[in-house]
Amino acid sequence: MPEKSPETIRGICREYYRHLMWNIVDIQTLMMLPPQQADQFLAESITLQGRQHLDAELAKGKGAILCGFHFTSTSVMPALLMKHGYAVTTMGTTTMDWGIQKTMHKARQIQEYVGGYGALHIIESFSLENIKRVAGWLATMTGAAVLPAFVLRHAPDRLEFRIEGPISVPETAGRQESQNGMRDHINRELFRTLEKFVTQYPAQWFGWQTLHNLGLEIIGRQSDELTPASPGTMETGARRISELSAPH
Repeated sequence: MPEKSPETIRGICREYYRHLMWNIVDIQTLMMLPPQQADQFLAESITLQGRQHLDAELAKGKGAILCGFHFTSTSVMPALLMKHGYAVTTMGTTTMDWGIQKTMHKARQIQEYVGGYGALHIIESFSLENIKRVAGWLATMTGAAVLPAFVLRHAPDRLEFRIEGPISVPETAGRQESQNGMRDHINRELFRTLEKFVTQYPAQWFGWQTLHNLGLEIIGRQSDELTPASPGTMETGARRISELSAPH
């Protein structure tokens, strides 16, 4: 965010940590409630927008891939989809996010007491390096549509789970010789969508810490050195993210 003033960036940093605390409260609240009340929490605190995009792609019979960028309480995504009756397969790294682990466990508990929940399957088989590219690869292998998905906070106790329309793929991308091109196209479009939402909701994206750590690594600092993130560090980290996600 090179165009932002230092004062604006400090304000975003304050909001970032406020959202981080709200995120922890969301997860702990869900975990502490009995199953029936946890089901009510999902119903009253989180709205699901854009499910028509998901339903339209599922109706084609090839499945749908939701790419949940880490905005606010992303961990509630599987539980909310299950509540609305969707069968969910969650794919993550072998060290899957703490919050998602807890909420998926809770969703299974709710499923035992409350009817209408969809099934849940978990796949934890991807390294952190590979998972950044898996959406495009899986789409080329299965023909499933890729839909960006976000959890956004509009108030401390009001969340929106938003599903965007599918990423469009050129007609020629289905050919065998252009599968790599289709995969790379999907991944580039995902990052463009991410950039749009980061610009609109900068304090709600939890990737800043990753960019900061990458920036520290690149400029040769030790990982245990605690320094405030600066615009220059963020830009350096952003360039490194682009290099890691570029086609090879």
